[in-house]
Amino acid sequence: MSRDAFARTRRGTRRRPLRTALAAAWLLLAPVACTPLYLPPVPDRLPPLEERLRLRDVRIDRLDQDRPALVLVPREVPTPGWMAVLWYPPTGAAVAEDSVWLDEDRVGHAVRVPFPDHVARDRSGRWRAVLTFDGRVLRQVEWQEPAGP
Repeated sequence: MSRDAFARTRRGTRRRPLRTALAAAWLLLAPVACTPLYLPPVPDRLPPLEERLRLRDVRIDRLDQDRPALVLVPREVPTPGWMAVLWYPPTGAAVAEDSVWLDEDRVGHAVRVPFPDHVARDRSGRWRAVLTFDGRVLRQVEWQEPAGP
């Protein structure tokens, strides 16, 4: 073996431990760079949750003549009031509005809001019902509606 080849081989072996050490250091330090540097402390007393209307079950059912109806079950009603239901076609603004009085007596019982008779369901597509209570949007329910009468 020539002297140059031997020197190249020795140089390569010297660099290999250095490369291995640098790769190992990078593998150890890279995950640390991804961890957050600050974890906020959890307060001793958490602020109380705001009381609001909570619904347990919201769905669209079919009534007579295949007419849709919104069915919901209130879980909590902290203050009695009117819940508005806005009916939207697949495109455009609301075509109808209805409201239902909710109080403690309605908790746990199904409340049914039928689709208005005076609104034609002549457009097929995804219809929506938006529920609001006390100026806040509670839920939006969508369903597929075929073009009908």
